Order: sequence, then C-alpha cells, then structure tokens
Amino acid sequence: MSNRNKKYYQTLLFILALLTAYSLQLNATIRFVSKTGLSIPPYTSWETAADSIQKCINICVFGDTIYVANGVYEEQVVMIPGLSLIGAGTDSCEINTQPFATTTSYRSVIVNDTCLFKGFKIVVANNTELGGGIAGTAINSIIRLNRITSAKYGISNGSNAIIYNNIIDNISTGMDIFNSNASVQNNTIYTDPNSQSTIVAGMQITAFNSNYSPTIDSNYIIANIRAEGIRQSTGSRAVIRNNQILLRSLLTAIYLGSSDSVKVYNNIIYSERGARESIVM
Repeated sequence: MSNRNKKYYQTLLFILALLTAYSLQLNATIRFVSKTGLSIPPYTSWETAADSIQKCINICVFGDTIYVANGVYEEQVVMIPGLSLIGAGTDSCEINTQPFATTTSYRSVIVNDTCLFKGFKIVVANNTELGGGIAGTAINSIIRLNRITSAKYGISNGSNAIIYNNIIDNISTGMDIFNSNASVQNNTIYTDPNSQSTIVAGMQITAFNSNYSPTIDSNYIIANIRAEGIRQSTGSRAVIRNNQILLRSLLTAIYLGSSDSVKVYNNIIYSERGARESIVM
C-alpha cells in the first residue's frame, strides 16, 4: 500500500471513530440513583431514581452517566465500558461491602474500560486482611476523588488508567499497580499500623516484563509501622517522582527490585526517630 493510500485509510478510520463517538454521545442517557427514589426504570429523574447502583447500571449502555445521591449502598458495583458513575461525595455517598468481603480476592468496585468513577467513599471489609476497594483493567478510565478504607488493597490496576486525588486509609497496600502504564498522581495513602499482611506498602508495582512504565507522581504516603513507602518489585520500568513519604518503620521508603530501568527523582523522604530513611536497589 502506498503512503498516500495509507494516509487516506488512516484519515478515514479517524473520521469513523469520531462519528462513532458522536453517535454514542447522542444516544447517551443520564440516570439517577437515590435511597428516596421510586425506583422506576429507566431512572431518568431523581423522583424515579433507582434504589440500587447496580440495578441502574444493568440497564445502561456505553456513554451513559449515573448520578448517585447521598446514602449507604450495601452492594458490589460492576461497571460496564463507557460509563460515568458519579457519587455525591466521600462525606455522604458510601458503597459498603463489609457483609460480602470475606476473601482477599473480593473487590467492592470493578471499573471497566473508558469509565469515570468519582465521588464515593468505599468501606470494603471489617479488617485490612480482606478484599480490595477498586479494581479492573480500566483502560482509558479515570478514577478520582474517592476515599477507600478498611481493606487489604485500596486500588488494584492493570492498565493505563488515570488515578488521582484519591484518599486511601486503614489499608495494607494502598495501590497494587500490576502490568500497568497508569498515571498515579496526587493521591494520599495511610497504611494500617496494625496490619499483619506479608507485604504492607503505600504502593506495590510489579509487571511480568519491562514493557510497562507507570508514572507515580506527587503522591503523599504515610508508611506506618511494618510498611514500606513504594515497593517496585519486578519487571516494570516505573517513573517515581515528586512523592512525599513519611516513614515510620524500620523498612525502606522506596524499594527497587529487578528491572532494567527505573527512574527515581525529586522525592522527599521524612523519617521518624528510629526509622530508616533510604532507597534500596
């Protein structure tokens, strides 16, 4: 194929992608969830709002937006691709899965590709040995302005999601970044000082090979007793920059395992008396 024909087909594919996206937006629907709604499909007003987040998701299509009112929603949430799920805020809009999180593999919220998930408090389990808050492939998705608490894992991500401005507290591992090119920025993480997990860390970064390069930028981590700040274990070519880590343990602030290249710069490490202020390679 000549360069001229190649450019023609590339332009045609781009135009078709734009037309598809525009068509999806035209067909998109705004829906509502509220504890005080009448729960009448298709849930397109606050008066007829669904009484369950998942019940509303189950009738959605790519491009839909769901607004969730104040309240405690005791349910697991599994999103569909292209969905925007927007809560009323972490002070008043809560997803609580404590009755269901009985294994380490349980996840309260599954975020799919091309999604927006924001504005929720997620209470995962009854202790920090069970479950996780947010997980999923989440390709081209945004996870922001959420609070995740009481779990083994806060956010588990294996994609190129943008994860920023979240608060993760009372957790064994704040984020588990696996086979991921995610951008992780401006998050605040507090590990559980009483966690008995084998690995306790603000962030754990791993990959099967060196084809992945997540960016860990401008996060604030309090690594309590028995915790490391950031643990880059195997494979990933992570970029770790501009983070602030308060270390309260005899472990390391930043641990760098086997990888052919990791970039670490402009990080600030504070250590309390008796803690080890260090980067280990």
